[in-house]
Amino acid sequence: AIKAFELNSVGYLLKPFSEDDLSKAIAKVEEAPEDSNEIKINEILSQLGIEKKYKSRFLIHKGDSLIPISTEDIAYIYTHDKLVVLVNKENQHYYLNQRMDELEHQLDPKNFFRLNRQYISSFGAIEKVANHFNGKLRVYLKPTTEEEVMISRIKAGAFKSWLDD
Repeated sequence: AIKAFELNSVGYLLKPFSEDDLSKAIAKVEEAPEDSNEIKINEILSQLGIEKKYKSRFLIHKGDSLIPISTEDIAYIYTHDKLVVLVNKENQHYYLNQRMDELEHQLDPKNFFRLNRQYISSFGAIEKVANHFNGKLRVYLKPTTEEEVMISRIKAGAFKSWLDD
């Protein structure tokens, strides 16, 4: 019965459970095609008394220097010509050697939201949001961006809930 349940669910953990069992359940949630997977994982871990750790800072390579940047100083992260760029609140740009998907899972979803394929924004960088046609939203970030930042109709509800938390 447990094997059958595991095939059609996230997982079935019985105490005492192993780290491997928990990892498999989390991997199943991450593979599911929903935007709220990170929140679901946090809820599962919280119910188990486990708190997920998120990055609190990044060590950025710039020339011959290493620059520490706190996640509190990040305005947003975006992609441009297959490069990932971190923009801090002072509008300084730094290149990262990580993919957006990796960064999305490293940043606390209470403070950061994946707006679309190109942008992850901190709450503090959102200046205003405007309704757009077909249920889309236009997000105005600070520092300002060169291009319009849009949120799809599908993500708009989750984004509004995140803003109103």
